[in-house]
Amino acid sequence: MLVSTLLVCGCGGSTGTGATQAEFVTRANAFCAVALRSAASVKTPKSAAELLPFSERASSIVSKLVSELKAVTPPSNSRAAYSRFLATSSHEAQMLGELEQALRVGSTTRAHAALQALNSGDAVNEEAKALGLTECARTVTRGS
Repeated sequence: MLVSTLLVCGCGGSTGTGATQAEFVTRANAFCAVALRSAASVKTPKSAAELLPFSERASSIVSKLVSELKAVTPPSNSRAAYSRFLATSSHEAQMLGELEQALRVGSTTRAHAALQALNSGDAVNEEAKALGLTECARTVTRGS
């Protein structure tokens, strides 16, 4: 997932075991909408020097979102798909963390590998769409 795509997810709170599809979607989309707003406020890096602060902020936003989404319980018929979505989202958060660490130690090889992993596909967006999580499937749009 692209760095901007990873900033797409986010909703929170437990929906309980008897959640309806509508309740599940509403809760998850609410978290994603908050994360999207936070991500939209992060300045796009225009130089190598700006990449570390960008990755730190992006990593923080995505990690928080994943944590919040883990607290949302889908209806039983969506559990397997939601589990896959959470796994993909968690992997992206992990890759952002890897990017951040690589930049901190000056490892361009590790940073490049993390960026390649982040840019390798749109799986998280497709998984979100399939679940009806429209806010989680959106990408970040910025004015600058």
